[in-house]
Amino acid sequence: MNIDELKQSLATIADETQDLGAGQRLDGVDHKAVTNRRTTVLATCAAAAVAVAAVTVAPWVLGRSDETQPTERTDSLRTVSDNGVTFYSEPGGAKLIGRAVASPGQDSVTVTFTPSTGNLMWTDFCYDAGVNGIDKGAEFALALNGHRLSFSTCSGKPEGTLGAEASFADSPDKNARAWERYDVVPGKPSTFTVRVIKHADRAVAPQPGIAVYERGPRQVKDGVWFDREVVYKGHTYRMLSSDVASLAGRQVVHAQIDLPVTENRLYVVKGASQVRHGLDLFPDSVGLGSMSRGVSGTASGDLVPLNRRTAMVRAHPKNSDVTGHIFVAVYEQID
Repeated sequence: MNIDELKQSLATIADETQDLGAGQRLDGVDHKAVTNRRTTVLATCAAAAVAVAAVTVAPWVLGRSDETQPTERTDSLRTVSDNGVTFYSEPGGAKLIGRAVASPGQDSVTVTFTPSTGNLMWTDFCYDAGVNGIDKGAEFALALNGHRLSFSTCSGKPEGTLGAEASFADSPDKNARAWERYDVVPGKPSTFTVRVIKHADRAVAPQPGIAVYERGPRQVKDGVWFDREVVYKGHTYRMLSSDVASLAGRQVVHAQIDLPVTENRLYVVKGASQVRHGLDLFPDSVGLGSMSRGVSGTASGDLVPLNRRTAMVRAHPKNSDVTGHIFVAVYEQID
């Protein structure tokens, strides 16, 4: 699987979780560790034979590019460390409720957690500093209450502070229902396991790990869900406004926001959500990339100059059967 295919597999979700919106991975931060960890994610539902691909949530929750800009970091965000891996404790209103990181050289790790809500997220990994490149290290798998969720290869080393990365759906209700299929319900203990399962001879010193989060507050606009607060490069940003436009075949559509006059930094997110039948774009589209069939959402985010007055995303599809939404959202730094 090449990197483009990998990105698509991470963005693909089944029809049952088609409410995916602004919870997608952004291009505004370094996501190498994410792409190296998760090759494919499949949820085998006992109640229904539905393959549900877990998606990587927006890196505004992760903020991993801090190593290249040390002045961007802040100490206001609480963190915890375990065997050399650091996690945000409460990124964007989320709450870390369980974590476990193996020592380098161990082949498995397990965490048992008891959630107070069914609207959860997680991040799993298997670092191996002596291995570089996907598919070159030992293969590891993630399981939830004995059900296989994902597999990938162990490689690389920790790249900054981790936060919540993956969920089953952006809608809190649909996300909670998906977790229920794995017997994860409020007040009941559940167990995640990350284990090296194949090609152990390729491993140098694998370090599997897992963290579980209760998701922070979210808000919906025209069917697209957004995090109320996000974390980017060690800072917290709060939602100011958003705009959503519906795709309708070859019709040119755009979403636009007037940016406020402020001394605080602004973080702008642009993307597409709930896309059906793929999204093939003419070159005059702005803030979007083409999306293959089976890919339901994509997003990218970055800081904008303080003198910029508008933020816009524009889609000019080539295909006549495309449906879904495009969106733009602006967040203001609050810490």
